[in-house]
Amino acid sequence: SGEPVYSLSASFHLLIARASHNTVFIRFMETLATLMAARGARIEEHTDFIHWELESHRTVRDAVAARDGDAARKVMEEHIIESSRFYFEVGGV
Repeated sequence: SGEPVYSLSASFHLLIARASHNTVFIRFMETLATLMAARGARIEEHTDFIHWELESHRTVRDAVAARDGDAARKVMEEHIIESSRFYFEVGGV
């Protein structure tokens, strides 16, 4: 689409949050989306992470689409842990 990966990632996270209908989670993700935009190009240089993130998002999407709350919770937890680990390693946000 020509849109930066970090922008697509932020949009994905916001869509998941809005699907939860949880106002606190939505506000949290709106704040996080701002931080994701700040990390921007620094993260896009790491193509291995970008590919991992895309696959991780697909796994989350599949669990949500299947309405499998347990699986969605598990893959989201893994996604958050691995993303956080990467950000700390590269000195990101």
